[in-house]
Amino acid sequence: MFPRQKEVVSAFLIKTRLPSEIPRRMRHLKEISLWKATELRTFLHYISVVVHKNFMQIKAYSHYLLYFCGITILSTMEYKHLFPLAKKMLDKFVKDFSKYYGLSHLASNIHNLEHVAEDVERLGPLDSYSAYEFENNMRFIKPCVRSGTKIVEQVADVDIGSRRIELPPTCIKCKLVPVFLPSRPLSQLSVQRSSQPNSL
Repeated sequence: MFPRQKEVVSAFLIKTRLPSEIPRRMRHLKEISLWKATELRTFLHYISVVVHKNFMQIKAYSHYLLYFCGITILSTMEYKHLFPLAKKMLDKFVKDFSKYYGLSHLASNIHNLEHVAEDVERLGPLDSYSAYEFENNMRFIKPCVRSGTKIVEQVADVDIGSRRIELPPTCIKCKLVPVFLPSRPLSQLSVQRSSQPNSL
């Protein structure tokens, strides 16, 4: 995308009025590396089809719609009868991916799209077990990571002390409560069922 196009898209994103259930407004494309997962999700489900239509070639846009429709269908039980179609769409998207984006971008994340429909059949629609509600806790985890290798080990070795983890409402409902032992490493984190949700 050319700089002028980025400015046009960014102006559109910033001016876009979103449904009231979406608390976060869209930001400039210059800040895309700082976008939270919910912003990326909002872009996918509400804005991408409009933006991409104006800036992609017709065949590439049609290819993108396979991804958009497949993920949209698999995000809710409303379209359960279309889950087999969503799987075909995502399989076709992966098969033709390198034709539009090049082999260098054909990473494992793209390949994993072939398995999303199976996961949805086993675990339910994507939105029922997403981690979006936990993204605000990244502020505790990011400072623990010093390099791109062995990330889990780096985070697990940190002494969390009295840091507080915010539980989303869904965790409180199902009464899964992370228990943090003060002055113990994160690797000793345990999850226990509780009769009363704790305030952490």
